[in-house]
Amino acid sequence: MRFPNLDRTCPWLCVGVVVAVCGCGEKGPLRHRVSGTVSIAGWPVSDGMIFFEPDVKQGNSGPSSFASIVQGRFDTAGSPPGRPAISGPHRVRIEAYQPAAYAGGDAAKGQPSVAAPPPAGITLPRQFIIGVTLPSGPSSHTFEIPKAIQAGR
Repeated sequence: MRFPNLDRTCPWLCVGVVVAVCGCGEKGPLRHRVSGTVSIAGWPVSDGMIFFEPDVKQGNSGPSSFASIVQGRFDTAGSPPGRPAISGPHRVRIEAYQPAAYAGGDAAKGQPSVAAPPPAGITLPRQFIIGVTLPSGPSSHTFEIPKAIQAGR
């Protein structure tokens, strides 16, 4: 028994299957979850951003990643949104922001309740850069910004 339209349909069906299979899967380098804490002289950074930038000088290249710092914690796979990192040597850039409100905010008025202000003598740095090598797989890191490094110095 012969199917009349099979000669014309079969090539298109094969093309469709190939396109569907090739289009599946994640593109780009394998990314890994990075989480941890950020503090300045023991005080948890209550608001900020952390960026993981592949260190080209050490032979690492690829997309950078980031996460929000909230109440001293960050997670590249968490919420608020983040972006997981590739493995290898990275420059970690930390930006600490002055909190929008301090403890005791009023949620009904749209005032968030966040950590207390930094202790006397601690100035939030504009940014702090440190080197770290991320493993192939999820990892956790503690970043402590020394009190001596203040205001971007």
